[in-house]
Amino acid sequence: KPVFMYEKDMPLCFSSYNQDEQYEMIKVDNRAYRGRVGLNIIDEFRMITVNHVELENYLYGVVPNEIPASWGIEALKAQALAARTYAVYNIKPRQTYDMEDNQNSQVYMGYDYEKLSTNRAVDETRGEMIYYDNKLIQAFYHSTSGGSTENSGNVWFEDLPYLKGVD
Repeated sequence: KPVFMYEKDMPLCFSSYNQDEQYEMIKVDNRAYRGRVGLNIIDEFRMITVNHVELENYLYGVVPNEIPASWGIEALKAQALAARTYAVYNIKPRQTYDMEDNQNSQVYMGYDYEKLSTNRAVDETRGEMIYYDNKLIQAFYHSTSGGSTENSGNVWFEDLPYLKGVD
């Protein structure tokens, strides 16, 4: 028996309201997320959930999953800058969602994984991003390098002047 029905292209979002909270929060599969959660039908028969969240709140759920929260504040701030730049560069205004919540984009785990130290790093760099020649860069980063990196042209067939291999 259906609980409720809606059409494929109808935007449908859920959030919570609690006057004691400073922001909207909702749980999906027992994990809390800031913002709203939308239900989207794709491929005519599959449904996905999409977290609609402000950029800085999104970063609260990304940074502690991309760098150890125990590292120094300057390293955490550098990660916050890289994550924010990557996210903004990859905004796709006419698609169902901008980012996946895994290593294909950035590892985003929502509110339950936030840490005070990484939230501080996000707050202290609020709105800051990385530019080269006055253009937003593609801020690629990774968790494991084996001690060195590679020139971008050897990886993605595009030489980016700010992505040169180093030991």
